[in-house]
Amino acid sequence: MRVFEHPTTATNPVPRSSIVVIRLDPLASVASLNDEQATREAGALGVKKVLAVYQRHLGLEYSPEFKGFRIRAQFLLAGPGLPAAPLSAASLPISPASSSQDPDARAAVKTSPPLPRDDCYIHTLHSILVVVSRIYQPGNIVGYNLSEEDKMHMELTRMADHEIHSDALAERYADELSDSGSVAPVGSRAEPSLDDSISEHASGSGASGADFADDFHPQVQVVHPDEELPQLEVQVEMWTELLSDDDLGTPDEFNDVIGRLYEIEREYRNRAIIEELAKKPQTNAWLSKISAEAPDRDEGSSTSHDEREEREVGDLVLPEDAIEHRLEREAACIQTTELPVSSAQGPSDHCKSELRASSVPMFTERPVRVSVRARFPTSLVSWIRKTFSSLARSSGL
Repeated sequence: MRVFEHPTTATNPVPRSSIVVIRLDPLASVASLNDEQATREAGALGVKKVLAVYQRHLGLEYSPEFKGFRIRAQFLLAGPGLPAAPLSAASLPISPASSSQDPDARAAVKTSPPLPRDDCYIHTLHSILVVVSRIYQPGNIVGYNLSEEDKMHMELTRMADHEIHSDALAERYADELSDSGSVAPVGSRAEPSLDDSISEHASGSGASGADFADDFHPQVQVVHPDEELPQLEVQVEMWTELLSDDDLGTPDEFNDVIGRLYEIEREYRNRAIIEELAKKPQTNAWLSKISAEAPDRDEGSSTSHDEREEREVGDLVLPEDAIEHRLEREAACIQTTELPVSSAQGPSDHCKSELRASSVPMFTERPVRVSVRARFPTSLVSWIRKTFSSLARSSGL
Protein backbone atom coordinates (compact mmCIF):
# COMPACT_ATOMS: atom_id res chain seq x y z
CA MET A 1 0.00 0.00 0.00
CA ARG A 2 1.31 3.42 -0.95
CA VAL A 3 0.95 6.15 1.64
CA PHE A 4 1.25 9.87 0.87
CA GLU A 5 2.04 11.78 4.05
CA HIS A 6 1.03 15.44 3.90
CA PRO A 7 0.17 15.21 0.19
CA THR A 8 0.34 18.22 -2.08
CA THR A 9 -1.46 18.97 -5.31
CA ALA A 10 1.59 17.69 -7.18
CA THR A 11 1.71 14.30 -5.41
CA ASN A 12 -2.05 13.68 -5.27
CA PRO A 13 -2.94 10.72 -7.55
CA VAL A 14 -6.74 11.12 -7.33
CA PRO A 15 -8.65 12.71 -10.24
CA ARG A 16 -11.28 15.31 -9.62
CA SER A 17 -14.96 14.36 -9.53
CA SER A 18 -14.11 10.82 -8.50
CA ILE A 19 -15.60 8.96 -5.54
CA VAL A 20 -13.16 8.20 -2.73
CA VAL A 21 -13.26 7.12 0.91
CA ILE A 22 -12.43 9.65 3.62
CA ARG A 23 -12.21 9.57 7.41
CA LEU A 24 -11.82 12.40 9.86
CA ASP A 25 -8.38 12.81 11.43
CA PRO A 26 -9.27 14.33 14.84
CA LEU A 27 -5.71 14.49 16.18
CA ALA A 28 -4.43 16.34 13.12
CA SER A 29 -7.46 18.64 13.26
CA VAL A 30 -6.72 19.87 16.79
CA ALA A 31 -2.91 19.79 16.51
CA SER A 32 -2.80 23.54 15.83
CA LEU A 33 -4.45 24.23 19.20
CA ASN A 34 -1.44 22.74 21.01
CA ASP A 35 -3.62 21.85 23.99
CA GLU A 36 -3.33 18.59 25.93
CA GLN A 37 -6.99 18.40 26.89
CA ALA A 38 -8.16 19.10 23.35
CA THR A 39 -5.79 16.42 22.03
CA ARG A 40 -7.04 13.93 24.59
CA GLU A 41 -10.69 14.62 23.82
CA ALA A 42 -10.16 14.47 20.06
CA GLY A 43 -8.32 11.16 20.35
CA ALA A 44 -11.31 9.65 22.15
CA LEU A 45 -13.73 10.41 19.31
CA GLY A 46 -15.02 7.45 17.36
CA VAL A 47 -14.77 8.03 13.62
CA LYS A 48 -15.94 6.04 10.62
CA LYS A 49 -15.09 6.12 6.97
CA VAL A 50 -17.54 7.71 4.57
CA LEU A 51 -17.82 7.93 0.80
CA ALA A 52 -17.26 11.32 -0.79
CA VAL A 53 -17.01 12.93 -4.21
CA TYR A 54 -13.66 14.71 -4.50
CA GLN A 55 -14.82 17.91 -6.21
CA ARG A 56 -12.34 20.76 -6.32
CA HIS A 57 -9.52 22.65 -4.59
CA LEU A 58 -10.33 25.80 -2.66
CA GLY A 59 -8.01 28.27 -0.99
CA LEU A 60 -4.73 26.56 -1.83
CA GLU A 61 -1.92 27.44 0.56
CA TYR A 62 1.74 26.92 -0.21
CA SER A 63 3.64 25.02 2.46
CA PRO A 64 7.41 25.59 2.53
CA GLU A 65 7.71 22.57 4.82
CA PHE A 66 6.15 20.22 2.26
CA LYS A 67 7.37 22.20 -0.77
CA GLY A 68 3.98 22.37 -2.40
CA PHE A 69 0.34 23.36 -2.11
CA ARG A 70 -1.55 21.47 0.56
CA ILE A 71 -4.75 19.78 -0.58
CA ARG A 72 -7.62 21.87 0.72
CA ALA A 73 -10.62 20.54 -1.12
CA GLN A 74 -14.38 20.45 -1.20
CA PHE A 75 -16.07 17.06 -0.89
CA LEU A 76 -19.67 16.06 -1.50
CA LEU A 77 -20.53 13.38 1.05
CA ALA A 78 -22.11 10.03 0.19
CA GLY A 79 -22.90 6.82 2.01
CA PRO A 80 -25.32 3.97 2.60
CA GLY A 81 -28.99 4.92 2.59
CA LEU A 82 -30.91 8.09 1.86
CA PRO A 83 -30.57 11.35 3.78
CA ALA A 84 -32.79 11.79 6.80
CA ALA A 85 -36.22 13.34 6.31
CA PRO A 86 -37.26 15.92 5.27
CA LEU A 87 -34.27 16.01 2.90
CA SER A 88 -34.49 12.42 1.67
CA ALA A 89 -35.11 13.57 -1.89
CA ALA A 90 -31.82 15.50 -1.97
CA SER A 91 -29.85 12.46 -3.09
CA LEU A 92 -28.45 10.72 -6.14
CA PRO A 93 -27.98 6.93 -6.34
CA ILE A 94 -24.57 5.47 -7.16
CA SER A 95 -24.78 2.44 -9.42
CA PRO A 96 -25.42 -0.43 -8.70
CA ALA A 97 -27.86 1.15 -6.21
CA SER A 98 -31.44 0.91 -7.45
CA SER A 99 -33.07 4.09 -8.69
CA SER A 100 -36.45 2.80 -7.57
CA GLN A 101 -35.47 3.53 -3.94
CA ASP A 102 -34.99 7.19 -4.77
CA PRO A 103 -38.18 9.24 -4.17
CA ASP A 104 -37.54 11.23 -7.34
CA ALA A 105 -36.52 8.14 -9.33
CA ARG A 106 -33.34 9.83 -10.45
CA ALA A 107 -30.98 7.97 -12.71
CA ALA A 108 -27.99 6.50 -10.91
CA VAL A 109 -24.48 7.68 -11.74
CA LYS A 110 -22.07 4.98 -12.85
CA THR A 111 -18.46 4.69 -11.78
CA SER A 112 -15.38 3.17 -13.33
CA PRO A 113 -14.52 0.73 -11.85
CA PRO A 114 -17.97 -0.15 -10.42
CA LEU A 115 -18.52 0.61 -6.75
CA PRO A 116 -18.57 -2.68 -4.77
CA ARG A 117 -21.74 -1.71 -2.86
CA ASP A 118 -25.36 -1.41 -3.96
CA ASP A 119 -26.81 0.84 -1.26
CA CYS A 120 -24.90 4.11 -1.56
CA TYR A 121 -26.25 7.56 -2.42
CA ILE A 122 -24.69 10.97 -2.93
CA HIS A 123 -26.15 13.42 -0.41
CA THR A 124 -26.32 16.53 -2.57
CA LEU A 125 -26.72 18.97 0.35
CA HIS A 126 -23.82 17.64 2.46
CA SER A 127 -20.72 19.51 1.32
CA ILE A 128 -17.56 20.00 3.39
CA LEU A 129 -14.27 21.83 3.01
CA VAL A 130 -11.32 20.03 4.61
CA VAL A 131 -7.56 19.53 4.39
CA VAL A 132 -6.27 16.11 3.32
CA SER A 133 -3.56 15.03 5.75
CA ARG A 134 -2.81 11.59 4.28
CA ILE A 135 -3.68 9.49 1.19
CA TYR A 136 -3.72 5.68 1.10
CA GLN A 137 -3.53 3.82 -2.20
CA PRO A 138 -4.06 0.09 -1.46
CA GLY A 139 -3.89 -1.06 -5.09
CA ASN A 140 -4.16 0.22 -8.62
CA ILE A 141 -7.52 1.92 -8.11
CA VAL A 142 -7.26 5.70 -7.77
CA GLY A 143 -10.87 6.56 -7.10
CA TYR A 144 -14.15 5.58 -8.73
CA ASN A 145 -14.35 7.89 -11.71
CA LEU A 146 -17.52 9.38 -13.16
CA SER A 147 -18.15 9.92 -16.83
CA GLU A 148 -18.46 13.45 -18.18
CA GLU A 149 -22.21 12.96 -18.59
CA ASP A 150 -22.61 11.80 -14.99
CA LYS A 151 -20.50 14.69 -13.71
CA MET A 152 -22.90 17.08 -15.43
CA HIS A 153 -25.89 15.14 -14.10
CA MET A 154 -24.51 15.26 -10.55
CA GLU A 155 -23.80 18.98 -10.71
CA LEU A 156 -27.22 19.87 -12.11
CA THR A 157 -28.87 17.74 -9.43
CA ARG A 158 -26.84 19.39 -6.68
CA MET A 159 -27.72 22.88 -7.88
CA ALA A 160 -31.42 22.01 -8.22
CA ASP A 161 -31.54 20.49 -4.73
CA HIS A 162 -30.00 23.59 -3.20
CA GLU A 163 -32.73 25.68 -4.77
CA ILE A 164 -35.59 23.27 -4.02
CA HIS A 165 -34.63 22.58 -0.41
CA SER A 166 -33.24 25.99 0.54
CA ASP A 167 -35.91 26.59 3.20
CA ALA A 168 -35.51 23.17 4.80
CA LEU A 169 -31.73 23.53 4.64
CA ALA A 170 -31.85 26.91 6.37
CA GLU A 171 -34.12 25.48 9.07
CA ARG A 172 -31.74 22.57 9.64
CA TYR A 173 -28.73 24.87 9.99
CA ALA A 174 -30.69 27.13 12.37
CA ASP A 175 -31.53 24.15 14.59
CA GLU A 176 -27.92 22.96 14.58
CA LEU A 177 -26.63 26.43 15.46
CA SER A 178 -29.12 26.84 18.30
CA ASP A 179 -28.23 23.41 19.70
CA SER A 180 -24.46 23.77 19.45
CA GLY A 181 -24.11 27.51 19.97
CA SER A 182 -21.59 27.55 17.13
CA VAL A 183 -21.66 30.11 14.38
CA ALA A 184 -19.90 27.93 11.83
CA PRO A 185 -21.92 25.76 9.44
CA VAL A 186 -21.50 22.04 9.87
CA GLY A 187 -18.35 20.84 8.17
CA SER A 188 -16.72 24.18 7.52
CA ARG A 189 -15.76 27.48 9.12
CA ALA A 190 -18.29 29.75 7.50
CA GLU A 191 -17.13 28.73 4.05
CA PRO A 192 -19.26 30.04 1.18
CA SER A 193 -21.61 27.74 -0.66
CA LEU A 194 -20.19 27.47 -4.14
CA ASP A 195 -22.55 27.27 -7.08
CA ASP A 196 -19.89 27.86 -9.69
CA SER A 197 -20.39 27.52 -13.39
CA ILE A 198 -21.05 24.01 -14.65
CA SER A 199 -18.21 24.26 -17.12
CA GLU A 200 -15.71 24.47 -14.26
CA HIS A 201 -16.87 21.12 -12.92
CA ALA A 202 -17.23 19.46 -16.27
CA SER A 203 -13.70 20.35 -17.31
CA GLY A 204 -10.60 18.53 -16.17
CA SER A 205 -11.18 14.84 -15.57
CA GLY A 206 -7.51 13.94 -15.11
CA ALA A 207 -5.48 13.76 -11.93
CA SER A 208 -5.55 16.77 -9.67
CA GLY A 209 -1.92 17.48 -10.38
CA ALA A 210 -2.66 17.86 -14.08
CA ASP A 211 -5.73 19.98 -13.31
CA PHE A 212 -3.85 22.21 -10.91
CA ALA A 213 -4.03 25.26 -13.18
CA ASP A 214 -7.83 25.01 -13.39
CA ASP A 215 -8.22 24.73 -9.62
CA PHE A 216 -5.64 27.33 -8.64
CA HIS A 217 -7.53 30.05 -6.80
CA PRO A 218 -5.29 30.92 -3.83
CA GLN A 219 -6.87 32.59 -0.84
CA VAL A 220 -5.27 35.50 0.92
CA GLN A 221 -5.92 34.90 4.60
CA VAL A 222 -6.40 38.05 6.64
CA VAL A 223 -5.24 37.70 10.23
CA HIS A 224 -7.14 40.03 12.54
CA PRO A 225 -5.25 41.44 15.52
CA ASP A 226 -7.84 40.09 17.98
CA GLU A 227 -7.65 36.56 16.60
CA GLU A 228 -4.51 35.49 18.41
CA LEU A 229 -5.73 32.06 19.47
CA PRO A 230 -5.06 29.20 17.03
CA GLN A 231 -8.02 27.78 15.15
CA LEU A 232 -9.27 24.30 14.44
CA GLU A 233 -8.43 22.95 10.98
CA VAL A 234 -10.60 19.99 9.99
CA GLN A 235 -8.41 17.35 8.34
CA VAL A 236 -9.22 13.97 6.80
CA GLU A 237 -7.43 10.87 5.60
CA MET A 238 -8.32 9.65 2.13
CA TRP A 239 -8.39 6.15 0.56
CA THR A 240 -8.43 5.74 -3.18
CA GLU A 241 -10.67 2.64 -3.03
CA LEU A 242 -13.31 0.98 -0.87
CA LEU A 243 -12.02 -2.09 0.96
CA SER A 244 -14.11 -5.18 1.64
CA ASP A 245 -13.97 -4.80 5.42
CA ASP A 246 -14.73 -1.07 5.51
CA ASP A 247 -17.52 -0.11 7.89
CA LEU A 248 -19.03 2.93 6.22
CA GLY A 249 -20.75 5.62 8.20
CA THR A 250 -23.35 8.11 7.03
CA PRO A 251 -22.80 11.78 6.19
CA ASP A 252 -24.85 12.72 9.26
CA GLU A 253 -22.53 10.70 11.52
CA PHE A 254 -19.54 12.33 9.83
CA ASN A 255 -20.95 15.81 10.47
CA ASP A 256 -21.73 14.94 14.08
CA VAL A 257 -18.04 14.29 14.73
CA ILE A 258 -17.14 17.58 13.04
CA GLY A 259 -19.60 19.31 15.34
CA ARG A 260 -17.91 17.69 18.32
CA LEU A 261 -14.52 18.95 17.10
CA TYR A 262 -15.86 22.49 17.05
CA GLU A 263 -17.15 21.99 20.59
CA ILE A 264 -13.65 20.93 21.64
CA GLU A 265 -12.26 24.07 20.03
CA ARG A 266 -14.84 26.26 21.76
CA GLU A 267 -14.06 24.70 25.14
CA TYR A 268 -10.36 25.27 24.50
CA ARG A 269 -10.99 28.95 23.78
CA ASN A 270 -13.02 29.31 26.97
CA ARG A 271 -10.17 27.80 28.97
CA ALA A 272 -7.67 30.10 27.29
CA ILE A 273 -9.77 33.16 28.11
CA ILE A 274 -10.21 32.11 31.74
CA GLU A 275 -6.46 31.54 32.01
CA GLU A 276 -5.80 34.97 30.58
CA LEU A 277 -8.22 36.59 33.00
CA ALA A 278 -6.54 34.79 35.88
CA LYS A 279 -3.36 36.72 35.07
CA LYS A 280 -5.15 40.06 35.33
CA PRO A 281 -4.32 40.74 39.03
CA GLN A 282 -0.64 40.72 38.13
CA THR A 283 -1.30 43.22 35.37
CA ASN A 284 -3.30 45.45 37.71
CA ALA A 285 -0.52 45.34 40.31
CA TRP A 286 2.01 46.37 37.69
CA LEU A 287 -0.19 49.26 36.52
CA SER A 288 -0.65 50.42 40.11
CA LYS A 289 3.10 50.43 40.64
CA ILE A 290 3.69 52.44 37.46
CA SER A 291 0.95 54.91 38.41
CA ALA A 292 2.45 55.39 41.87
CA GLU A 293 5.86 56.20 40.43
CA ALA A 294 4.52 58.62 37.83
CA PRO A 295 4.87 62.33 38.84
CA ASP A 296 1.71 64.34 39.49
CA ARG A 297 1.06 66.74 36.65
CA ASP A 298 -0.02 69.50 39.06
CA GLU A 299 2.92 69.10 41.49
CA GLY A 300 5.18 72.15 41.68
CA SER A 301 2.81 74.25 39.63
CA SER A 302 1.18 77.36 41.08
CA THR A 303 -0.94 77.97 38.02
CA SER A 304 -4.61 78.05 38.90
CA HIS A 305 -7.25 76.07 37.08
CA ASP A 306 -8.77 79.22 35.57
CA GLU A 307 -5.39 80.39 34.29
CA ARG A 308 -4.66 77.04 32.70
CA GLU A 309 -8.10 77.00 31.12
CA GLU A 310 -7.67 80.56 29.84
CA ARG A 311 -4.27 79.65 28.35
CA GLU A 312 -5.68 76.58 26.66
CA VAL A 313 -8.60 78.53 25.22
CA GLY A 314 -6.25 81.27 24.11
CA ASP A 315 -4.35 78.80 21.98
CA LEU A 316 -7.45 77.88 20.02
CA VAL A 317 -8.29 79.39 16.64
CA LEU A 318 -11.80 80.77 16.97
CA PRO A 319 -14.17 82.32 14.37
CA GLU A 320 -13.57 85.80 15.80
CA ASP A 321 -9.89 85.41 14.86
CA ALA A 322 -10.78 85.95 11.19
CA ILE A 323 -9.19 89.02 9.58
CA GLU A 324 -12.59 90.64 8.98
CA HIS A 325 -13.52 90.49 12.66
CA ARG A 326 -10.09 91.68 13.71
CA LEU A 327 -10.35 94.68 11.37
CA GLU A 328 -13.77 95.54 12.76
CA ARG A 329 -12.52 95.36 16.34
CA GLU A 330 -9.52 97.52 15.43
CA ALA A 331 -11.74 100.04 13.73
CA ALA A 332 -13.94 100.18 16.82
CA CYS A 333 -10.89 100.88 18.98
CA ILE A 334 -9.20 103.44 16.74
CA GLN A 335 -12.48 104.78 15.33
CA THR A 336 -13.12 105.32 11.66
CA THR A 337 -13.10 109.11 12.10
CA GLU A 338 -9.71 110.77 12.09
CA LEU A 339 -8.84 111.61 15.70
CA PRO A 340 -5.58 113.22 16.91
CA VAL A 341 -3.39 110.92 18.85
CA SER A 342 -0.60 112.44 20.92
CA SER A 343 2.45 110.84 22.39
CA ALA A 344 1.07 111.58 25.82
CA GLN A 345 -2.22 109.85 25.17
CA GLY A 346 -1.89 106.69 23.05
CA PRO A 347 -4.46 104.01 22.42
CA SER A 348 -6.14 102.47 25.43
CA ASP A 349 -4.84 99.24 26.94
CA HIS A 350 -7.80 97.37 25.44
CA CYS A 351 -6.98 98.71 21.98
CA LYS A 352 -3.33 97.84 22.43
CA SER A 353 -4.23 94.23 23.18
CA GLU A 354 -6.45 94.13 20.12
CA LEU A 355 -3.70 95.61 17.99
CA ARG A 356 -1.20 93.07 19.23
CA ALA A 357 -3.64 90.26 18.44
CA SER A 358 -4.05 91.58 14.90
CA SER A 359 -0.29 91.98 14.46
CA VAL A 360 -0.76 95.63 13.40
CA PRO A 361 2.00 98.07 14.48
CA MET A 362 1.09 100.98 16.77
CA PHE A 363 2.54 104.45 16.27
CA THR A 364 2.73 106.50 19.45
CA GLU A 365 6.10 108.24 18.95
CA ARG A 366 4.76 111.54 17.65
CA PRO A 367 1.49 113.26 16.95
CA VAL A 368 -0.07 111.74 13.90
CA ARG A 369 -3.50 111.49 12.41
CA VAL A 370 -4.37 107.81 12.24
CA SER A 371 -7.19 106.31 10.26
CA VAL A 372 -8.10 102.89 8.95
CA ARG A 373 -7.72 104.15 5.40
CA ALA A 374 -4.21 105.34 6.13
CA ARG A 375 -3.06 102.01 7.45
CA PHE A 376 -5.28 99.75 5.31
CA PRO A 377 -6.32 101.28 1.98
CA THR A 378 -9.96 100.90 1.11
CA SER A 379 -9.13 98.77 -1.89
CA LEU A 380 -7.05 96.38 0.23
CA VAL A 381 -9.76 96.05 2.89
CA SER A 382 -12.36 95.45 0.22
CA TRP A 383 -10.17 92.84 -1.49
CA ILE A 384 -9.53 91.01 1.81
CA ARG A 385 -13.22 90.91 2.61
CA LYS A 386 -14.20 89.64 -0.83
CA THR A 387 -11.47 87.00 -0.80
CA PHE A 388 -12.47 85.57 2.58
CA SER A 389 -16.17 85.71 1.71
CA SER A 390 -15.45 83.73 -1.46
CA LEU A 391 -13.38 81.19 0.48
CA ALA A 392 -16.15 80.81 3.07
CA ARG A 393 -18.78 80.16 0.39
CA SER A 394 -16.60 77.62 -1.45
CA SER A 395 -15.87 75.66 1.75
CA GLY A 396 -19.53 75.59 2.78
CA LEU A 397 -18.96 77.57 5.97
